[in-house]
Amino acid sequence: VEMFDQTFVNRGEKLFAPTADGGYNCAGCHGAGGTGGVAPFTISDDEGEFVATVSWKAPALNTVLLRYSEEELRDVLV
Repeated sequence: VEMFDQTFVNRGEKLFAPTADGGYNCAGCHGAGGTGGVAPFTISDDEGEFVATVSWKAPALNTVLLRYSEEELRDVLV
């Protein structure tokens, strides 16, 4: 119970970062500090043929609780 917060901060940091040992590389789109970024994406049609390359704007994560409730955020992440 004493180390609960720190334990999950450490786990989240490992998942956020681009790592060879299982991170999800959230930082690749949302920026290293979670302050927002750009994610390149290739759009294809139903047959898998190239349509366009776009740059999606990835929102800042350090202000996410100003836009969404904690319940909405959990729904997105799970």
